[in-house]
Amino acid sequence: MTDYVEERELDVSAATDKMRAVLGSAAAARKASARGDSAVKIQTADVQAIVNELEIDAKEAEKALRDARGDVVKALCALVR
Repeated sequence: MTDYVEERELDVSAATDKMRAVLGSAAAARKASARGDSAVKIQTADVQAIVNELEIDAKEAEKALRDARGDVVKALCALVR
């Protein structure tokens, strides 16, 4: 057996187009996930409950709720850790 590898030329324009498509889809996925965080419905009562319970800023409580997708228990657990 030998380690024979046939050399062939690479179509640079095709490779560039494919890389742009991959990078474009990754950027679109990042944008979609960023929009998903802001689309989470946050109840003001939930924010107030966390603020009163943990004595933190309302923005911190809202961020924790967004990260937890609106789940108060998960948000509280994340903030306590």
